[in-house]
Amino acid sequence: MAHFKKGMEVHVRGYNGEVDRRTKYRIRSCGKKQATVEYIRPNDEGPTYYSSRGTNYYITPLEEARARYGNSLPNHIKTAWSDHFVACEVDGWDPSEN
Repeated sequence: MAHFKKGMEVHVRGYNGEVDRRTKYRIRSCGKKQATVEYIRPNDEGPTYYSSRGTNYYITPLEEARARYGNSLPNHIKTAWSDHFVACEVDGWDPSEN
């Protein structure tokens, strides 16, 4: 499992868990419960300057989620950063399996 940290380039998972490999994001900050990512604009998509506040993602610690929902967690509850992100171009990563 990848360790997600500031500056790392990632792909974001959709609501159904599918990875969108067409778009890349850079992690601006990543803490225990919240991460902010910025869209990386491809070189051929317009001006290089791109201002954004970023997009926030949240996780719920596993203990809190189990205390609230029991052992059967709803799909919208994310308990690890790997539920949201997939590291770009990591050796051994197979997009069809993740």
